[in-house]
Amino acid sequence: MMTAMEDPLLAETLRAAPIFGHLPEESDACFAVLRRGAIRDFERGDLVLARSDNDHAVFLLQGAVRSGEHGAPVSAPGAYFGVFELIAHRSVDRDVVALGPVRAFELERATLNDLLDTCPSLVARLLTDCAHRLLSKEIRHD
Repeated sequence: MMTAMEDPLLAETLRAAPIFGHLPEESDACFAVLRRGAIRDFERGDLVLARSDNDHAVFLLQGAVRSGEHGAPVSAPGAYFGVFELIAHRSVDRDVVALGPVRAFELERATLNDLLDTCPSLVARLLTDCAHRLLSKEIRHD
């Protein structure tokens, strides 16, 4: 299985993805952890991330997926699934299914934890993204 930084497209996508785009070129320690990730290819109908998975997070590189039975198609490079569940030690509550050929970058729990320890600025990016996601859903507590 190819590691993350062996694929020039993946290296470029990870740097361009909103969550990784802030990492400076000299972030060798961060990229060393990312190299432990894996590129996975999926065909239409394949499970990119299965409901109840609590060991993996995936970052979309190419193609489109549907998150949940009634979710809208997602095709934005850098979109990710399972990250917040890994951080919260919870299982994913929906299947993420390939709508055609998909290429994704996968991180295991230990690798994501090491990445967050190695790249503290990534923690702030994830918190900011989480806040935007919650606010876009207009979650209110009365």
